[in-house]
Amino acid sequence: MHWAKELQFGAKSRTLNYDVRALGRYGVLSINFVAAMDQLTPIQNDIPAVMAMPQFKTGFRYTDFVPGVDKVAAYRIGALVGGKVLAKTGLFVVLAALLKKFWIFVVLALGVLWTAIKRVFTGRTKSAGPPTVSD
Repeated sequence: MHWAKELQFGAKSRTLNYDVRALGRYGVLSINFVAAMDQLTPIQNDIPAVMAMPQFKTGFRYTDFVPGVDKVAAYRIGALVGGKVLAKTGLFVVLAALLKKFWIFVVLALGVLWTAIKRVFTGRTKSAGPPTVSD
């Protein structure tokens, strides 16, 4: 299977990211073309030759799948396509935005954790106050 994505970073020109997946019995071979958008047609013309290149050994081909014997992946074709897009764009953007807004809480949590670890290793707890001298 194969698909193309058009990407644009800032004000720069658009970029073509053409993904090719060759499915095997135990995994997937990923091939990526990164080029300018005006190269889409030549790449599309070469896709049949590229798809014919991966050769899996007998028993390891996608067509050698044995129902009931082989383990079936919990994700489908959509997850192969959508999962990579989510990882590249959405998930990291959300995490970065949250870290930017709530970084102080991360620092405070690390400080509390450091204090707790220090107390465990030194055996010290908060003192009740300065020692008193008795007569």
